[in-house]
Amino acid sequence: MSVINTAVQVSSKSLLKNANRRVTEAQHSQESGDIENAYLGFMTASRILDLLPKQRDFDTISQDQKYLQLRSEFRTTIIHDMELLSAELKKLPCAEPAPSDLNSSVTAEKIGQAESEFARAYPEVPLKAADA
Repeated sequence: MSVINTAVQVSSKSLLKNANRRVTEAQHSQESGDIENAYLGFMTASRILDLLPKQRDFDTISQDQKYLQLRSEFRTTIIHDMELLSAELKKLPCAEPAPSDLNSSVTAEKIGQAESEFARAYPEVPLKAADA
């Protein structure tokens, strides 16, 4: 899982741009069948979105269309995509990594931890039926 250094001061606008880029990269990875990178890209974007409201200058983007659109996209499609990717990743055989690969390997345990963190950050909320 990628590590986000929260000690570095970065503008909310820059974080939003980074989250959008991660989602785009994850979507491309997903389309090309690279489910590991797709899942990690979506998870990284999710963690960045969690950090945004804690930024000092969050009010500068809190009503920005790009931010609102990305949050909406997470609620409507990306979370579902991540659940599908997670199910596929759990089906993959997990080989023991070589000692040099320990820091970069994706394992079922890491996926489980990431899912637990995600579930705590985004508890399930029943969707309202669209008004007809």
